[in-house]
Amino acid sequence: MEGGRVRILSVTSGCGCAVPKFEPTSIEPEKSGVLEVDAKPPEMGEKTVEFALETDSKLTPTVTLHLRLIGMRRPPFLLRVQGDLAYL
Repeated sequence: MEGGRVRILSVTSGCGCAVPKFEPTSIEPEKSGVLEVDAKPPEMGEKTVEFALETDSKLTPTVTLHLRLIGMRRPPFLLRVQGDLAYL
């Protein structure tokens, strides 16, 4: 960490369904960066993915971020049933 600048050393994902990429690799004080994520959401429901940013900061060497992925496919619905519903 030089002159208040924080360097991002690595970004790791908590699962294989999301691949992170961080730009730029160093951030000036009071500035921001962009974390791009190539993610595959679940087919149904939602899933939370955790990312760990390793920095050269002495105050917060690891920053944890959470991303909520929401599947867009609706669950199957049963509209009409006839006969015996016992599953064999």
